[in-house]
Amino acid sequence: MNLERNQAYRVCSLSGLVAAAASDEVAGLASAMRAQVDAIYMERRFDRKAAAELSLNRGAWASAALEGAEYPWSEMSSLGSARDEPLVAVVRAAMRATTAAAGAVGDRALGAFGVLARIASAAGAGFVSDEDLGRPRIESVAPDTARADADDPLNLGLVPVATELPARLDAIAKLWAAPREVSALVVAGVVHAELALARPFQWGSGLVARAVPRYLFASRGLDPAGLVAPEMCFWRAGRPSYVRALHAYQNGEVASWLVWWLEQFENEGVIPSA
Repeated sequence: MNLERNQAYRVCSLSGLVAAAASDEVAGLASAMRAQVDAIYMERRFDRKAAAELSLNRGAWASAALEGAEYPWSEMSSLGSARDEPLVAVVRAAMRATTAAAGAVGDRALGAFGVLARIASAAGAGFVSDEDLGRPRIESVAPDTARADADDPLNLGLVPVATELPARLDAIAKLWAAPREVSALVVAGVVHAELALARPFQWGSGLVARAVPRYLFASRGLDPAGLVAPEMCFWRAGRPSYVRALHAYQNGEVASWLVWWLEQFENEGVIPSA
Protein backbone atom coordinates (compact mmCIF):
# COMPACT_ATOMS: atom_id res chain seq x y z
CA MET A 1 0.00 0.00 0.00
CA ASN A 2 1.68 3.20 -1.11
CA LEU A 3 0.01 6.20 0.47
CA GLU A 4 1.23 9.68 -0.26
CA ARG A 5 3.13 11.05 2.72
CA ASN A 6 2.42 14.50 4.03
CA GLN A 7 4.83 16.32 6.32
CA ALA A 8 3.35 19.81 5.99
CA TYR A 9 0.07 19.40 7.86
CA ARG A 10 0.17 20.54 11.49
CA VAL A 11 -2.07 19.53 14.38
CA CYS A 12 -4.59 22.13 15.54
CA SER A 13 -3.29 24.02 18.56
CA LEU A 14 -5.21 24.27 21.82
CA SER A 15 -5.62 28.01 21.24
CA GLY A 16 -6.98 27.27 17.77
CA LEU A 17 -9.50 24.84 19.26
CA VAL A 18 -10.63 27.39 21.85
CA ALA A 19 -10.96 30.09 19.20
CA ALA A 20 -13.04 27.83 16.94
CA ALA A 21 -15.25 26.85 19.88
CA ALA A 22 -15.92 30.52 20.61
CA SER A 23 -17.16 31.36 17.11
CA ASP A 24 -20.85 32.25 17.09
CA GLU A 25 -21.93 29.45 14.74
CA VAL A 26 -19.97 26.70 16.49
CA ALA A 27 -20.98 27.87 19.96
CA GLY A 28 -24.64 28.12 18.94
CA LEU A 29 -24.75 24.64 17.43
CA ALA A 30 -22.91 23.10 20.39
CA SER A 31 -25.29 24.77 22.83
CA ALA A 32 -28.32 23.52 20.91
CA MET A 33 -27.09 19.94 20.91
CA ARG A 34 -26.22 20.10 24.59
CA ALA A 35 -29.78 21.19 25.24
CA GLN A 36 -31.09 18.19 23.28
CA VAL A 37 -28.99 15.76 25.29
CA ASP A 38 -29.95 17.40 28.59
CA ALA A 39 -33.64 17.16 27.66
CA ILE A 40 -33.30 13.41 27.12
CA TYR A 41 -31.65 12.96 30.50
CA MET A 42 -34.53 14.85 32.10
CA GLU A 43 -37.06 12.37 30.68
CA ARG A 44 -37.76 10.00 33.57
CA ARG A 45 -39.59 7.39 31.51
CA PHE A 46 -36.70 7.03 29.09
CA ASP A 47 -35.11 3.55 29.16
CA ARG A 48 -31.43 4.51 29.34
CA LYS A 49 -30.12 0.95 29.49
CA ALA A 50 -31.89 -0.07 26.30
CA ALA A 51 -30.93 3.20 24.60
CA ALA A 52 -27.26 2.77 25.54
CA GLU A 53 -27.23 -0.76 24.13
CA LEU A 54 -28.85 0.42 20.90
CA SER A 55 -26.36 3.29 20.67
CA LEU A 56 -23.44 0.88 21.06
CA ASN A 57 -24.73 -1.48 18.39
CA ARG A 58 -25.75 1.25 15.97
CA GLY A 59 -22.45 3.04 16.45
CA ALA A 60 -20.37 -0.06 15.76
CA TRP A 61 -22.50 -0.96 12.75
CA ALA A 62 -22.14 2.53 11.27
CA SER A 63 -18.40 2.71 11.91
CA ALA A 64 -17.88 -0.65 10.23
CA ALA A 65 -19.90 0.50 7.22
CA LEU A 66 -17.66 3.56 6.86
CA GLU A 67 -14.70 1.18 6.99
CA GLY A 68 -16.20 -0.60 3.99
CA ALA A 69 -17.92 -3.45 5.85
CA GLU A 70 -21.60 -2.89 5.06
CA TYR A 71 -23.33 -5.52 7.18
CA PRO A 72 -27.12 -5.97 7.35
CA TRP A 73 -28.45 -4.22 10.45
CA SER A 74 -31.05 -6.95 10.85
CA GLU A 75 -28.25 -9.48 11.42
CA MET A 76 -26.33 -7.54 14.09
CA SER A 77 -28.09 -9.40 16.90
CA SER A 78 -26.58 -12.67 15.68
CA LEU A 79 -23.11 -11.27 14.93
CA GLY A 80 -21.48 -13.50 17.54
CA SER A 81 -22.55 -16.65 15.74
CA ALA A 82 -22.00 -15.36 12.21
CA ARG A 83 -19.67 -17.27 9.90
CA ASP A 84 -16.07 -16.05 9.99
CA GLU A 85 -15.36 -13.97 6.90
CA PRO A 86 -13.55 -10.66 6.22
CA LEU A 87 -16.65 -8.46 6.39
CA VAL A 88 -17.81 -10.01 9.66
CA ALA A 89 -14.30 -9.62 11.11
CA VAL A 90 -14.38 -5.85 10.49
CA VAL A 91 -17.83 -5.49 12.06
CA ARG A 92 -16.65 -7.41 15.11
CA ALA A 93 -13.58 -5.16 15.29
CA ALA A 94 -15.85 -2.11 15.22
CA MET A 95 -17.96 -3.58 18.01
CA ARG A 96 -14.86 -4.25 20.10
CA ALA A 97 -13.57 -0.71 19.54
CA THR A 98 -16.90 0.88 20.40
CA THR A 99 -17.31 -1.29 23.48
CA ALA A 100 -13.75 -0.53 24.61
CA ALA A 101 -14.39 3.21 24.31
CA ALA A 102 -17.48 2.93 26.47
CA GLY A 103 -15.73 0.69 28.98
CA ALA A 104 -12.70 2.94 29.36
CA VAL A 105 -14.78 5.77 30.84
CA GLY A 106 -14.77 4.26 34.31
CA ASP A 107 -10.98 3.83 34.46
CA ARG A 108 -9.69 7.11 35.84
CA ALA A 109 -6.08 5.93 35.67
CA LEU A 110 -6.11 6.02 31.87
CA GLY A 111 -4.91 9.14 30.10
CA ALA A 112 -5.35 9.88 26.42
CA PHE A 113 -2.62 7.44 25.40
CA GLY A 114 -4.04 4.69 27.58
CA VAL A 115 -7.53 5.10 26.16
CA LEU A 116 -6.23 5.12 22.59
CA ALA A 117 -4.12 2.03 23.22
CA ARG A 118 -7.06 0.18 24.73
CA ILE A 119 -9.40 1.00 21.85
CA ALA A 120 -6.75 0.29 19.21
CA SER A 121 -5.87 -3.03 20.84
CA ALA A 122 -9.52 -4.04 20.81
CA ALA A 123 -9.97 -3.02 17.19
CA GLY A 124 -6.76 -4.52 15.87
CA ALA A 125 -6.98 -7.98 17.42
CA GLY A 126 -6.64 -10.49 14.61
CA PHE A 127 -5.53 -7.85 12.10
CA VAL A 128 -2.06 -6.97 13.41
CA SER A 129 0.55 -8.90 15.34
CA ASP A 130 0.26 -9.06 19.12
CA GLU A 131 3.42 -6.96 19.48
CA ASP A 132 1.87 -4.15 17.43
CA LEU A 133 -1.54 -4.12 19.15
CA GLY A 134 -2.33 -0.68 20.53
CA ARG A 135 1.00 0.76 19.41
CA PRO A 136 1.47 3.56 16.89
CA ARG A 137 2.69 2.33 13.53
CA ILE A 138 6.40 2.43 12.78
CA GLU A 139 8.42 2.84 9.62
CA SER A 140 9.71 -0.50 8.42
CA VAL A 141 13.28 -0.89 7.27
CA ALA A 142 11.94 -2.36 4.03
CA PRO A 143 9.89 0.28 2.17
CA ASP A 144 7.63 -2.36 0.59
CA THR A 145 6.69 -3.94 3.92
CA ALA A 146 3.06 -3.47 4.95
CA ARG A 147 4.07 -2.66 8.51
CA ALA A 148 5.18 0.78 7.35
CA ASP A 149 1.72 1.63 6.06
CA ALA A 150 -1.54 2.79 7.54
CA ASP A 151 -4.75 1.40 6.12
CA ASP A 152 -6.86 4.02 4.32
CA PRO A 153 -10.39 2.72 3.68
CA LEU A 154 -11.77 6.25 3.22
CA ASN A 155 -9.09 7.05 0.62
CA LEU A 156 -8.07 10.17 2.52
CA GLY A 157 -4.49 9.98 1.22
CA LEU A 158 -1.77 12.21 2.66
CA VAL A 159 -0.84 10.01 5.59
CA PRO A 160 1.76 11.50 7.96
CA VAL A 161 5.05 9.63 8.20
CA ALA A 162 5.35 7.42 11.25
CA THR A 163 8.27 9.41 12.65
CA GLU A 164 5.91 12.36 13.12
CA LEU A 165 3.43 10.38 15.21
CA PRO A 166 4.95 10.90 18.70
CA ALA A 167 4.76 14.68 18.33
CA ARG A 168 1.31 14.49 16.76
CA LEU A 169 -0.04 12.27 19.49
CA ASP A 170 1.42 14.56 22.15
CA ALA A 171 -0.39 17.49 20.51
CA ILE A 172 -3.62 15.49 20.28
CA ALA A 173 -3.32 14.65 23.99
CA LYS A 174 -3.24 18.39 24.76
CA LEU A 175 -6.44 18.87 22.75
CA TRP A 176 -7.96 15.87 24.53
CA ALA A 177 -7.31 17.55 27.89
CA ALA A 178 -8.73 20.95 26.89
CA PRO A 179 -10.23 23.00 29.75
CA ARG A 180 -13.61 21.71 30.93
CA GLU A 181 -15.32 24.91 29.86
CA VAL A 182 -14.67 23.96 26.23
CA SER A 183 -17.65 21.98 24.92
CA ALA A 184 -17.20 18.21 24.85
CA LEU A 185 -18.68 18.36 21.36
CA VAL A 186 -15.92 20.64 20.14
CA VAL A 187 -13.12 18.68 21.82
CA ALA A 188 -14.46 15.39 20.46
CA GLY A 189 -14.89 16.80 16.97
CA VAL A 190 -11.33 18.11 16.75
CA VAL A 191 -9.73 15.04 18.34
CA HIS A 192 -11.68 12.81 15.98
CA ALA A 193 -10.52 14.74 12.92
CA GLU A 194 -6.90 14.69 14.07
CA LEU A 195 -6.93 10.94 14.64
CA ALA A 196 -8.78 10.22 11.40
CA LEU A 197 -6.16 12.15 9.44
CA ALA A 198 -3.08 10.98 11.38
CA ARG A 199 -4.05 7.29 11.12
CA PRO A 200 -1.67 6.45 13.96
CA PHE A 201 -2.21 2.70 13.94
CA GLN A 202 -1.30 0.09 11.38
CA TRP A 203 -4.91 -1.04 11.09
CA GLY A 204 -8.25 0.30 12.30
CA SER A 205 -7.38 3.96 12.91
CA GLY A 206 -10.77 4.97 11.51
CA LEU A 207 -12.58 2.68 13.93
CA VAL A 208 -10.55 4.14 16.79
CA ALA A 209 -11.13 7.73 15.67
CA ARG A 210 -14.90 7.21 15.44
CA ALA A 211 -15.04 5.51 18.86
CA VAL A 212 -13.17 8.28 20.67
CA PRO A 213 -16.02 10.86 20.62
CA ARG A 214 -18.16 8.34 22.52
CA TYR A 215 -15.51 8.21 25.24
CA LEU A 216 -15.06 11.98 25.35
CA PHE A 217 -18.81 12.63 25.46
CA ALA A 218 -19.07 10.41 28.54
CA SER A 219 -15.86 11.37 30.32
CA ARG A 220 -16.48 15.11 29.90
CA GLY A 221 -20.04 14.85 31.23
CA LEU A 222 -22.09 15.45 28.10
CA ASP A 223 -23.42 11.91 27.78
CA PRO A 224 -22.35 9.79 30.78
CA ALA A 225 -24.76 6.95 29.98
CA GLY A 226 -23.62 6.58 26.36
CA LEU A 227 -26.96 7.29 24.72
CA VAL A 228 -25.58 9.27 21.77
CA ALA A 229 -24.16 7.46 18.73
CA PRO A 230 -21.73 9.90 17.07
CA GLU A 231 -20.71 7.23 14.55
CA MET A 232 -24.23 7.29 13.11
CA CYS A 233 -23.86 10.96 12.21
CA PHE A 234 -20.80 10.25 10.08
CA TRP A 235 -22.58 7.35 8.39
CA ARG A 236 -25.79 9.26 7.64
CA ALA A 237 -23.80 12.13 6.15
CA GLY A 238 -22.24 9.65 3.73
CA ARG A 239 -18.62 8.85 2.96
CA PRO A 240 -18.16 11.61 0.31
CA SER A 241 -19.41 14.35 2.64
CA TYR A 242 -17.40 12.94 5.54
CA VAL A 243 -14.19 12.84 3.50
CA ARG A 244 -14.72 16.36 2.11
CA ALA A 245 -15.20 17.69 5.63
CA LEU A 246 -12.02 15.97 6.85
CA HIS A 247 -10.07 17.39 3.93
CA ALA A 248 -11.38 20.86 4.81
CA TYR A 249 -10.09 20.35 8.34
CA GLN A 250 -6.76 19.17 6.95
CA ASN A 251 -6.56 22.44 5.03
CA GLY A 252 -6.92 24.42 8.26
CA GLU A 253 -10.69 25.01 8.20
CA VAL A 254 -11.26 23.98 11.81
CA ALA A 255 -14.45 25.98 12.34
CA SER A 256 -15.92 24.71 9.05
CA TRP A 257 -15.25 21.14 10.12
CA LEU A 258 -16.89 21.75 13.50
CA VAL A 259 -19.96 23.29 11.88
CA TRP A 260 -20.26 20.25 9.62
CA TRP A 261 -19.82 17.88 12.56
CA LEU A 262 -22.38 19.64 14.73
CA GLU A 263 -24.88 19.99 11.91
CA GLN A 264 -24.96 16.21 11.54
CA PHE A 265 -26.40 15.94 15.03
CA GLU A 266 -28.84 18.76 14.33
CA ASN A 267 -30.01 17.06 11.12
CA GLU A 268 -30.24 13.50 12.43
CA GLY A 269 -30.99 13.90 16.11
CA VAL A 270 -28.77 12.84 18.97
CA ILE A 271 -30.25 9.44 19.85
CA PRO A 272 -30.31 6.61 17.28
CA SER A 273 -33.56 4.84 16.46
CA ALA A 274 -33.97 1.13 16.00
